[in-house]
Amino acid sequence: MNLDSIFHIPLSFIWKFAPCRWTPYGNTKCIICKQQVHQDGKYCHTCAYSKGVCAMCGKQVLDTKLYKQSNV
Repeated sequence: MNLDSIFHIPLSFIWKFAPCRWTPYGNTKCIICKQQVHQDGKYCHTCAYSKGVCAMCGKQVLDTKLYKQSNV
């Protein structure tokens, strides 16, 4: 069974005009540690967790004042 016959649109046409696809090794880097981020975000997972911010948008989502965190 061919997928072209199911959708009645050639797949080459769909992939040609598809929006930007997810790239696991993109050019986006973390603002703090300059490590590559796998999504189009601002912070890597480690820095976002330690700062208590959203990794994608950078908004404060957690108050980490009373947390005992280390960099190790």
